[in-house]
Amino acid sequence: MTAPDFTTVCSQDRHPLQQLYRQIRERERRGQPADRMRARFAADYAASQEAVAARRVALPAPKLSANLPVLAVADKIRRLIADNQVVIISGETGSGKTTQLPQLCLTLGLGARGMIAHTQPRRIAARSVAARIAEELDEPLGAAVGYQVRFDEKTSDNTVIKLMTDGILLAETLSDPYLARYEVIIVDEAHERSLNIDFLLGYLRRLADKRPDLKIIITSATIDADKFAAHFKNAPILNVSGRTYPVEIRYRPPGEDEDSPDTILRAVAELDQHGRGDILVFLPTERDIREAADRLRREQLRDTDILPLFGRLSLADQQRVFRPQAARRIVLATNVAETSLTVPRIKAVIDTGTARISRYSLRTKTQRLPIEPISQAAANQRAGRCGRTASGICIRLYSEDDYRQRPAYTEPEILRTNLAAIILQMLVLKLGDIAAFPFVDPPDARQINDGYRLLFELGATNEARRLTPLGRQMAHLPVDPRFARIIYAAEKTGCLQDAVILIAALSIQDPRERPYGQEARADQKQGEFTDKTSDYQTLLNLFAAYQRERRTASNNRLRAWCKNYYLNAQRMREWRELANQLIRDLREQKLHLDAVAPPVPQNDLPDGAKGRLAYDNPQLDTLHRALLTGFLDQVGLWDEQTRDYLRPRHARYSIYPASVLAKKPPQAIMAASVVETQRTYARTCAPIQLADLEHIAAHLVKHTYTNPHWSKKAGNILATQTTLLYGLPIVAGRNVPYARHDPALAHDIFIQDALVPGDIHTKSGVIAKNRALIETLEEREHKTRSRGILADEAQQAAWYHARLPENVHSTVTLEQWLKQHGEAALTMREADLLLVDDTPSDADYPESLTHHGQKLRLEYHFEPGGSADGVTLCVPLPALNALNAADYERLVPAMLPAKIEAILRALPKQWRRQLVPIPTIAAAITARIQDTPDAPLMPAIRDTIHTIKGTNIPLDAFDNLNIDDHHRMNYRLLDGKNQTIAESRDLTALQAQYSDSAAAQFRRRSHSRYGDDQPVNDWHWDELPAQETLPNGITGYPALTLENGERRLRLHDDPQRADAAHRVGVHSLLADKLQNKIKYLRKNLPGYTQMALHYRKIGSDSTLADDITARLLEHICFANGVPRSRAAFEAALARGEAELIPAANRLAAQLTRILAAYSDAKQQLQNLKQPAIKADIAAHLERLIYPEFIRDTPTAELDTIERALLATQKRLEKSRLDPLKDLQRQQDLAPWENRLQQAMQKTGITHPYQETPRGLPAAHHAAIQEYHRLLEAYRIQTYAQEIGSTLKVSPKRLAEAAEKLP
Repeated sequence: MTAPDFTTVCSQDRHPLQQLYRQIRERERRGQPADRMRARFAADYAASQEAVAARRVALPAPKLSANLPVLAVADKIRRLIADNQVVIISGETGSGKTTQLPQLCLTLGLGARGMIAHTQPRRIAARSVAARIAEELDEPLGAAVGYQVRFDEKTSDNTVIKLMTDGILLAETLSDPYLARYEVIIVDEAHERSLNIDFLLGYLRRLADKRPDLKIIITSATIDADKFAAHFKNAPILNVSGRTYPVEIRYRPPGEDEDSPDTILRAVAELDQHGRGDILVFLPTERDIREAADRLRREQLRDTDILPLFGRLSLADQQRVFRPQAARRIVLATNVAETSLTVPRIKAVIDTGTARISRYSLRTKTQRLPIEPISQAAANQRAGRCGRTASGICIRLYSEDDYRQRPAYTEPEILRTNLAAIILQMLVLKLGDIAAFPFVDPPDARQINDGYRLLFELGATNEARRLTPLGRQMAHLPVDPRFARIIYAAEKTGCLQDAVILIAALSIQDPRERPYGQEARADQKQGEFTDKTSDYQTLLNLFAAYQRERRTASNNRLRAWCKNYYLNAQRMREWRELANQLIRDLREQKLHLDAVAPPVPQNDLPDGAKGRLAYDNPQLDTLHRALLTGFLDQVGLWDEQTRDYLRPRHARYSIYPASVLAKKPPQAIMAASVVETQRTYARTCAPIQLADLEHIAAHLVKHTYTNPHWSKKAGNILATQTTLLYGLPIVAGRNVPYARHDPALAHDIFIQDALVPGDIHTKSGVIAKNRALIETLEEREHKTRSRGILADEAQQAAWYHARLPENVHSTVTLEQWLKQHGEAALTMREADLLLVDDTPSDADYPESLTHHGQKLRLEYHFEPGGSADGVTLCVPLPALNALNAADYERLVPAMLPAKIEAILRALPKQWRRQLVPIPTIAAAITARIQDTPDAPLMPAIRDTIHTIKGTNIPLDAFDNLNIDDHHRMNYRLLDGKNQTIAESRDLTALQAQYSDSAAAQFRRRSHSRYGDDQPVNDWHWDELPAQETLPNGITGYPALTLENGERRLRLHDDPQRADAAHRVGVHSLLADKLQNKIKYLRKNLPGYTQMALHYRKIGSDSTLADDITARLLEHICFANGVPRSRAAFEAALARGEAELIPAANRLAAQLTRILAAYSDAKQQLQNLKQPAIKADIAAHLERLIYPEFIRDTPTAELDTIERALLATQKRLEKSRLDPLKDLQRQQDLAPWENRLQQAMQKTGITHPYQETPRGLPAAHHAAIQEYHRLLEAYRIQTYAQEIGSTLKVSPKRLAEAAEKLP
């Protein structure tokens, strides 16, 4: 078979024919039949040659325009194309290379074997160049010359020259990796170095080796030609001059204090000296444009329009730039005017030298827009804007040195953007390692890793960086990988239609406009689309409203509608077309689009919730979840302290002010984009649920575990889990089982915190038995106050470790193990736990002490410094008041020797040194005091020391000794449920605080055998004993008790409290029986009016009659004590009947004299001028006379009070005559007065005859009252001896009485 010439067939047939030919040769070599394959090859080969011949005949005839600079070297270009596979054409603006190069290819016969692909960076350029070439070739657009852009395609089977964007050609590589449809590929404007251009150049570099028949032509500005030539193995370069005019460059850096608007104004003035032409000013931001415009307008330049030009400008304002009206214009533009747009009539350029450059931050994963100095190439492009039609001037507002130090070229986009989309396409095309791919400028390894990171985040690749089935599907969609991920998530959840609309919106420039000076009106009108819960729903509302209007309105009306709502009609149309195109693409990929009825606005929504043209979307939450799949690293959590959002990787952002969420930020949000300008802003936001985020980002989150601990309730080892998404805590404080994370540590904690202390709920009783055994043996250590008897917790844990495998770490796993091995395998014995077999006797360490027949439990605890160190007496609340601290001073027999030794060591040194050796003396004292077990401890020790050593240590030397707490009994007060109420080593303090509660509970729980719970209105008992023993052995004290106005027989826990209650109860019963007498007395008491008048100086007279009655009953009826028998009660009642009224007359007379004397003394006291005397008398009167003195003071002592008041009156008279003598007497009496005051303060007594306070021994109170009587008599003798006294008192007698005071 003759070797075929494959250069004569269609380019798209060449590869299949070559494969078929190789198969034929292989079969012939093996001697296998190949006739059918030869016939097929011959037919396909001939058909392809015929097609080539037909296309060659149909090639349009080029009509080259002789006035274009590129045609001056047409022959050279043709020769280079014919002789080389790759040619670099470096041409300046206006050279004609864009339209003439395809036609030069036609003159070489190229285009017959395949199409001539001609790429442009922008869609509008692809359309306009196709139209221009078709016009020059005199061909209808869409026939021999066609184009394909994102939303539009005009080609046919006969198309020879096909204009397209770089992205369209790249998309074709997915279905045609060899680009076999094309014979020639022209990459125009390669110097722009967009991401698509760089990838395409790398792809063509490899494709050139695989397809030697492919012609590749790269056109570029002169600045990048050498780099492109080197990239394509030193391809030849041809430079073509352009049609431009000379531009004069002037450098005018600003002064030190000169701001940008002033510098621009100075440059304008300089240019005006050379004629008033149109000026193009390059500024970095919209804000700079507005500030410069305001400054220039204030100058009121003659016949001058100040026009802004930037990407977000409304279409109408943009058109003003391209339709000159005024005699002179100053156009203030961003870098959009460098290459994309040609502004007419520009004669001069003012270049500030800065621009916003889009940069992707690898650290924060945000698209930054910093203001940076532009490159030399960009500066030259700007200068070239004024050399299109005539020579011009470019004033650079920076120095020439600054210009020379700048980089030659603008950094290509591939080095400052995320590479995920490129990597995904390379993975689908199986182009190998991206690091080895022949990029013109290879990206940094960090960029590559970041691209893979995003693909893994989106689920397009796995951890091994291999393509997943989802990733393969995503690669076939003509959208950004984030949007592709959202599309598949939306299809799965049934909200694809809405997702497509939003993706289209996010892929174009925002159609909403805010014209300068009309911002408020624009916000108001566009607010009709607002949904305050979501920026995405706001966009859907806008699109739905536009679609409704489009269905019914003409084009003119639709444009008017857009203008009314400040919407760019062209961008709205672009939005709709892109959405439709995406829907067509998705249908081709066989994705299911949900059928959705056209939404209609809701009129019954709450005020302010949504705009007038908004609608209610029941799928909004589902849509947000689908969107979240593409924006996982752009979520944020609200930080109340900083009033912004914390986002992954410890970065922060704020919601963009135009967002509907800006005024009321949700707790968690996602953003479609995060852009850094002066601040970092999240744009197009919606609230999210953290539970959704955790679920969707499950492959990305990391978990940290803190505080692993045993949970008795859960029966497991739990840890606090914090779920982090790139360092952002999206879930915190969740308790989860820890064994899955660290089974070994979980096993250790389970043994240490659950098994050893027995803190576990389990069906098996073995752990409880082990714990009970341990606690029993622990008592030995606590009692003997020594360690080393029992295996410690570490040894107990080791015992469990030796028997239980690592997979036992919870209640469930323990029960499973016990079911398999039996409880005996985990049962402890004494031999396993005891290190020393030393069992203390119960006599030395009793388990309880008996008090009045009631057993009180003892607990021993060895914890030096601990609150319960030593021995603790557990006291039920009802038993509290019956205890006496002296009964427990000796603790228990085994602990007494150590306590006595501690007491001896704590004695003052002067006594301690006489007791050496202390241990021997302590042992001897312990042995001797055993014979007097009821004697108070300190006196017993003192007396024994005197007996043994002959040393007479004063008893007060034993007060407040500093001994360790464990040598004192600890009292633990328990309630009815055995729960601790309080704990103290001071029994008196406990009784003072809880005495009333203890008494009340004792009364509720105890019942006397002498009565029931019925009210008592008569005396029922022949004999009422002072105490009785209850069935439980406790002693109670019965008393007739007044409760809530009723008398009942109650048992009390304390004899003193019982006596006081019985006195009140019997007093009440007698008052009832004598009520007629008492009623008579209240009406006929002699001198009552005069008494009441004086009494008002003491207190309210409303209680005066009751106090007098009470004093009479005490004096008459209780003369022989409070009755406890029927005979005594009847005798008391008889005395009351007989003596009450006569005694009342006597008492009334005496009280009248006392109150009158008191009133007179108080009156004289006001006129007394000596402060010391006045203070002493006032204090004395206050001690004698107070509101309850009639009720408290015994009748016999009223005589003493009367004499004392008479003496006071005499003293007042004498002191006015001789105050110095009075002061001397007062000084003599002061020590005795001070001694009384000290005793009263110590015992808590305010007045000598008041009711005895709880806990104060009756003997102490009696001693105070006796001393008070003697002191009053001594005062009378001192100040008014003439009055006389019933007692003769001397200082010696006072001193003897003072010795008895507490």
